[in-house]
Parts: sequence; C-alpha cells; structure tokens
Amino acid sequence: MLSLGYWYRIGLIMFLLGGCNRLNLRDHAEELPLEPYLAELGRHLFFETRISANQTKSCSSCHDPRFAFTDTYRRSSGLYGDMVMHNAPSLLNTRFFPSLGWANPTQHRYEEQILVPLYRDNPPEMGLRSHTEATALENSKFPSFDTVLRRLKSDSLYIRLFKSAFPSSGDHFLSQQAIAAIVAYEQRLVSFQSPYDRFQEGDTTALSDEAKRGMSLFFSELFACGQCHPPPLFSDGKYYNIGLCDAAQDTQHLGMYQYTLNASDLGRYRSPSLRNVALTAPYFHDGSIATLSEALAVFESGGKPHPNKSSLVRPFPISAAQRYELLAFLNTLTDSTIFANPWYQDPF
Repeated sequence: MLSLGYWYRIGLIMFLLGGCNRLNLRDHAEELPLEPYLAELGRHLFFETRISANQTKSCSSCHDPRFAFTDTYRRSSGLYGDMVMHNAPSLLNTRFFPSLGWANPTQHRYEEQILVPLYRDNPPEMGLRSHTEATALENSKFPSFDTVLRRLKSDSLYIRLFKSAFPSSGDHFLSQQAIAAIVAYEQRLVSFQSPYDRFQEGDTTALSDEAKRGMSLFFSELFACGQCHPPPLFSDGKYYNIGLCDAAQDTQHLGMYQYTLNASDLGRYRSPSLRNVALTAPYFHDGSIATLSEALAVFESGGKPHPNKSSLVRPFPISAAQRYELLAFLNTLTDSTIFANPWYQDPF
C-alpha cells in the first residue's frame, strides 16, 4: 500500500505544476518582461505607500508578512478608516487556488483581484481610479493609478527597477506595468516548509507525539476536517455555509449570493487554507473568532441553524485531550521560513 507521504508528494507536485501556468503576466505588458526583475519591482510596489491616494496605505497594510500576509484585524480598514467587508485573507499559496477572495467564484486571476483594493470606492481601500474615471471626475479626491505612479519618477530606485523590468518602455511608469509587477510578486508567495511538510518528507521527528495524534484526528471520519481542508493546500477551494451566522444575519453575511444572486448561496464562503493558521487570527470571513480554540468550538457545536448550512458541518464530541492534540497539529502547519526569507520582507 502506498503511504500517505507518497500521495502528499504527488499532490504537492501536481499543485505546483498546475499553478505555474495559471497566470499570464504578459496580458499587461507591452513586451516579454524579465520576470525576476518584474517581481523585484512588484515587491517594492507591494510595500510602497506612495501608490495610495493619500500615501498612507500599501498592499502590505492588509497583507503583512509578519502575520503570514494578513493583518490581525477583524476587518481591514480602508484609506480613510472605513472597515472593508471581510477579514484580510492570507496571500500565501493563493496562486494555486481556482478562485481568489472570500466569496467571488468568478475571480480567477490576480490581475482581476488586484483591481478591487486599487479602485473600489465603497469603501475606498487604496483610493485610486482608472485613468478614464479620474479624467471624468476632475475634482475627485481619488487620483488615477498612473497619476500616483508619477510620484515615483524622481526616485532613482524606481527608475532602475522599472527600467530593469521594462527595458524598452522609456521613462513611462504605467499602471498596467505596476499591476503586472505586483502580480509577479504575489505569485511567488509560496509556503510549503512547515513541520508537517518535513514530516511528510520523511522526518519522523518533525512532529511531536501530540501533534501526530492530532493529525490522525484531523483526518479521521469522526472529525473529518480534511474533507474541506485537504493537503497540500489544506483547503479544497470550495464554498460552504458553515453555520457561523444564522438566517437573521444574512444581510451582513451574503457570501456568494452577492455575486450569484442565488438564494442557496447565502452565507457561503470559500474554505480558507489552514496553512500558517496559527499566525492569521482572527478567523473566518468576518474575523469574528479570536482564537483557534474558539474556531474549533464553532465546529464542535455544529454551527448555527441555517437552511444553507453544509451537511458536512455537524456537532461532534471532543475531549480536552483531543482538543489539545488537534490544536497541536494545526500549529505544525506554520512555516517559519517565511520570516527568514528576505524575499517576503519589506525592502524598505
């Protein structure tokens, strides 16, 4: 019989091979970009506050590498302090997901997703407009992306970075170039070096005995956590109503319904990855759960009653020892190498 470790490695390889071709950065470039230089430009732009309307926000404001590219808030704040709709999800390994974000099943590409924080105005996140919109709204406090990029043209660092990424584009700093660069950076945010991964690769000392028992519980028929959170991503990328909210709260928790207008999609959100989950509190789409132990309690209870609640969410008995072991296993999904990798850190 083939081991779990064998199937883990095969699954990981398939994800990596499949994901490598999912994005096409050339859709936003006038030429074949030199991708290492493109990603380095993107890393700087990702942490750059000057690309927001009031120069106070960057992509990393909501996706901080110290917290596995989340931000520790229940819901992130926009440019002027307004709360956005959802808790900031981690960007790690998102290149391997069939769709991006909490609830939009049609958002498949980074190039589509990044337009949301850049241009959304309800509430504004980065506070930008497309060039066409900004021209039509001359008195708007929301400048175009191309306009804010001009702030960088006097910076010798960005002159070098843009020239390296787009060697024949002259001295133009264009929004489509910046988007392609940030996408090139985001697709390199990969995390598969946790103790769990080392254990699957043959290091039997990578997990404690408690964590090994917790892993057995995680994949057991009774707990069935692995049904919605299978390795290697520890998410199946599908959408579920887990009974976090009851039907009376539907107006605040629309889920997929916001995009499909199908009543059966009310309250359905994408299954998040549990990789690095110990670093990404608070939990769920609304950030309403503060700790992993409390998140586990939601599933122990079977969730709140809701007509759309998944049949996979049902109450189960768990002892104090089993809870400890399950949490010990979840902590082994933390990849601490992301803190030592300079590629994931603020270049400034």
